[in-house]
Parts: sequence; C-alpha cells; structure tokens
Amino acid sequence: NLDCELPLHMPIDLESGKEFLWVAREATAGAVAGFATDSIFFGLDSYKTMNQVEAKQVKVSRLFRGLLPVTLMGTAPSVGCFFAIYELTKQIAAEQGLSVSSSVFVASLLGAFPASLVAVPSDVVKKRLNLGLAQTPIEAVTQAISIHRGLGGLMVGWQANMGKDIPFAVFKLTLFEAFVRQLESMDSWRIGSSRGEPAGPYERTACGLLSGAATAVITNPLDVVNTRMKASSQTGVVMAEMAATVVRREGLSALFFAGLGPRMAIIGLGSGVFWGAHGHCRRALGLDDPPASPTSGFRKD
Repeated sequence: NLDCELPLHMPIDLESGKEFLWVAREATAGAVAGFATDSIFFGLDSYKTMNQVEAKQVKVSRLFRGLLPVTLMGTAPSVGCFFAIYELTKQIAAEQGLSVSSSVFVASLLGAFPASLVAVPSDVVKKRLNLGLAQTPIEAVTQAISIHRGLGGLMVGWQANMGKDIPFAVFKLTLFEAFVRQLESMDSWRIGSSRGEPAGPYERTACGLLSGAATAVITNPLDVVNTRMKASSQTGVVMAEMAATVVRREGLSALFFAGLGPRMAIIGLGSGVFWGAHGHCRRALGLDDPPASPTSGFRKD
C-alpha cells in the first residue's frame, strides 16, 4: 500500500496533467482511509487524551464529542496532504536511484511537515472538548482565540505537533517497510504466500499492527507533552518546559506511560484498519490494485 503505481522508468511529467490526477487520487484515498480510521477509533483516542492529563476522570459523554468536525476538517485534509506529497516524493526519489529505505524516509519526512500543521487547529478543538474545557466545537474555537488573543490560539502547540508527527511518520513507515521486507524473505510465518512472494493483505495488516504499536511506544512522551500543552491555559509554553513540568509533578514515568495502553491500541489496530481501507479506496478510485509489498517498483537496497 505504501507504493505508488507509476512505473519506475516513467519520468514524472507534471505538464501532462495525468500526474496531477494521479496525485489527487492518491490524496483522496489517503483522506478517506484516514477519516474512516479516525472515526472508528475516535472514542478510544479521546479516552487516551483524558488519561494523559493529571486528575482528569474519564467521562463517557465526552468520548465522541466533536467527531465529525474534527475528522472532516482535521484528519481528512491532513492525511490527504500527507499522501499527496508522500507518493509523489517517493516516486521522484526512486527515479533518482535512492534505495527503498531512503525513498520512504525522505517522502515521509517531507509529507509530515505540512500534514502536521494542517491538523493542529482540529487537534486543539478535540482536546478542549475531550477534557471538558468546552462543550461544542464553536465554543472550543472561541475559547482558544480568546485565551491566546488571536487566531494563533488555534495553532497552540504546533511545535509539539510537529515534534511528535514528524518522527511518528518516519518511524511508522520505515518500520512498516522493514517488517514487510523481512516477512517476504522468510520461509515460515507466511499467510497464503511463499518466500520471495509479495506480502498479502493479511500480512500487510499484521505488519501495520506491529509497526504502529512500536511507533506508539517510541513517540508517547511527545504525545503526552502535546496533550498537556493544548490543555494548558498558559501562553508561550514550549515543549521542553512542559516536559519538565510533567516530570517534576508526576515523575518520569508519566511521560512514557500516561495513556500508553490506549495509544498502542489506537495506532496498532488503526494501522491495520487504515491500510485495508486505503487499498479499497485506491481500487474504487480507479488506481491499480495496491501491490502486496511497498517495495514493488523500487530498487532494492
């Protein structure tokens, strides 16, 4: 699913218009898959957010508050933006002779920057709704603007978002790629495939589960800091300062383990759901069937 479908020997020709349509379809597939996945796990993500903030009890009534506005205005455009840049960059990188690992690394790095910024306003709204700081999305928006005296209130914690999202994208996609390649080289543990054959859909799902769970553990401290910054009424707080505050008040373990269980479930299971939904979306949009392995079409290391 990570692979683009333009043959490696076909150079990118943006003047033809065909590649623009291809990128738009890839972006749409990512946006729809992201919307579906985040909608399914929205309640669990809200539960995680409540667990990450000190003395905040879980309130069932807040679990799905703001689901449609947040996913439609945040998740969908953010994931769509990521895949538009990711797929195009990966294709160009491969044409320049970069290895599989290097192509995935560069593409995920470049795609994560704008995608992270696009998601910040909806993330601010979601966390204020989850924590009971606002009752409606409109109230959450007005509160953020009022507290921070301007539209900049909707971008609170953007540094934390980027500090979390960029490593997250790089780790997750690089690990996914590595797991798939390792699985394809094995004689055993294959599901309906033999050694050297491309990974099948169930195998891709398993790789997504593993890579997602591992990434959740690695990046959890960044997510905890991000949540605390958006829940704070203080202005001008930076990531390092917030991290130090958490450690001072609750100990180092709070950074690594607050909300970790729900986050592993969300990202691990969500990765499996996402890649399945992504493949179906691509077929529905007239793109070629996704290859069983993200390495198809790339030069091997």
